[in-house]
Amino acid sequence: MKNYKKLAFLFLLSTFPAFAQGYKPLDGLNIMLDPGHGGADPGAVGRMGLKESDTNLRVARYLKMLLEHDGANVSLTRETPEKTQSLAQRVAMSNEAMPDLFISIHHNASLNPNPTNHSEIYYNAKDSGVSRMVGEHLNSGLADAEYAGKSIMIPAGFYVLRNNNAPSILTEGSYISIPESEKQLMSGKGLTKEAEILWRSIRKAYDKGAFKIDLYTSSDKKLIVNNPYFNILFTANKPVSSINARVDNVNFGNLGVKSIMAYPMTYSLYNTHPLKSGEYELSILAKSIDGMPAPTKKVNMVVLLPIGKSELKPIAPYIPLGFKGRFPLTLKIYDENNHLNTRRAIGKIQYGNKSDDFLTDESGKTTVFIELDGTETKEVVVKTSIENNCETSVSIPIAMPIQRFVLGKLTGFNDAPLAGANIKHNDKIIAKTNNGGFFYFDYPLNINEYKIEVQPRFGHNAFTYTINTVGEPVTLPILKAEAVSPALFNKKLAVMAPEQLNDMARNLIKPLVYAGAKVSRLNMPPNMEHPEYQAVLEANLIKDLNFVISLKTENIKNIQIRHYHSSKNGKKLADAVKSTFMDSYPEITVKSCAGSDYELGHTGATAIVIAIPNQPDESTREALVNHLSQALKSNN
Repeated sequence: MKNYKKLAFLFLLSTFPAFAQGYKPLDGLNIMLDPGHGGADPGAVGRMGLKESDTNLRVARYLKMLLEHDGANVSLTRETPEKTQSLAQRVAMSNEAMPDLFISIHHNASLNPNPTNHSEIYYNAKDSGVSRMVGEHLNSGLADAEYAGKSIMIPAGFYVLRNNNAPSILTEGSYISIPESEKQLMSGKGLTKEAEILWRSIRKAYDKGAFKIDLYTSSDKKLIVNNPYFNILFTANKPVSSINARVDNVNFGNLGVKSIMAYPMTYSLYNTHPLKSGEYELSILAKSIDGMPAPTKKVNMVVLLPIGKSELKPIAPYIPLGFKGRFPLTLKIYDENNHLNTRRAIGKIQYGNKSDDFLTDESGKTTVFIELDGTETKEVVVKTSIENNCETSVSIPIAMPIQRFVLGKLTGFNDAPLAGANIKHNDKIIAKTNNGGFFYFDYPLNINEYKIEVQPRFGHNAFTYTINTVGEPVTLPILKAEAVSPALFNKKLAVMAPEQLNDMARNLIKPLVYAGAKVSRLNMPPNMEHPEYQAVLEANLIKDLNFVISLKTENIKNIQIRHYHSSKNGKKLADAVKSTFMDSYPEITVKSCAGSDYELGHTGATAIVIAIPNQPDESTREALVNHLSQALKSNN
């Protein structure tokens, strides 16, 4: 093996004249090469038995030698054919090392008996900077060399790309399933040719020199900001021409950038639109004056705005004489602009000779309690202070009820308190639950049965409740609402559909929202050649997304419900929709199958495609939507 490597390297030296020169165009650049598959996973296998995993590794080894001689620091995710490396392990290696460039090397295959050979370059769709720039050069290099005919560049969301913090690309050099291509890949000449094309393309991508910025903060630590405007210092190895940023999945627009005159290549980065309290992930894309992008920098930022004031109100207007137990109050905190301060804050509540600590949540509201023993006869003065400041107080009278006194709590799925629910009597709202689920109302003493209707917000069913009160005027009910769908409650879904299916998409989204799901409608610009690229990019920017539903019309005779070939959850969902639909409409044929749709393989969420004939009748669309929403609600 050592002699083989030495001979291969000598062959490269004699083939590429750049080796004879001292020029190091990639000096200092850190590159990680990822030979796809390996070990127990051979990847595609050609008709003559060539394993994709072996081919990927050989190309990576040749490419590594070429890049290193140009001054790059190169590492491989696996060094041997026997090494089995999961996708998560490969990404973890990259995120730990944070290279300037990550390239996953693959070779394609097709079940089509007569596929057309070509190359494919996939770049991380979330990175329009270095990933896209290098991807364009690799794509052009393979196409110009006519290595496998034409070459196609595609924005992608493969696991090793969308979860990678480094600029990342996946190459499919040619089709190993085509005999002529397999024969070429079995030769040293074919492998070195591919490695050379990739090498020359990378050199060309960095012909102006790599552009890098360094922030005066660390991406693995949270930057704490105590005002609506942040100011981050950074240095660059070239003059900066522009900076764009994204906060989470919302486009943040252009930021302000100032040069620090006293320090060369040092800049101040600041926002021009105020931020609310909360946690943010700030992604920064900078370009140099020569047009080179820098690797995207990410900053975990926590905005903690000062507390301007607080507001304290008891749930009920008075404390019933002899009341024993916890009596709730609603506390709200505001910022200095009199807006709800959406942050956590530590506070202390004091009443009589008692005190307790509390913590506000991200809504800027919380429920605090005073513990009463039933012997209180005078008003109770309650004081709160937050972060040893911002004091407020309220005096709660103690009185004998002259009406039925109802102080209740509403809970829902997993016994969580339900806020914002309406409590109605005779179609009139008599109370609304606070963020802790508490509510208060009263009614005449001469009424022993009082029927109320409880209307929770989305995710729980409305119900009626009868209060039977005999004797004591104080009632403390604890009510529980039933979830519309435990399987969907608080799940995140995204729906993509072209304009002609807007009605179908809306009719699908409505019951999902009612069931408590958080649904996003993905943008599909009609003027784009591939609008699904934009929709999938938006889907991958949604954190912890659970499902992607794609609706489309095609020139087909029967309905198709497609899933990703290796997705068990996708197949389960597709089969469930098919089964229930055909039980109700046996005259309509529905096919559940694996598909090659772009959106199926490029999101981290479970995805299915509902493909319907170009002109289905309205009742069929409506029925499909109903069965799909029911399948999602019952999905476990």
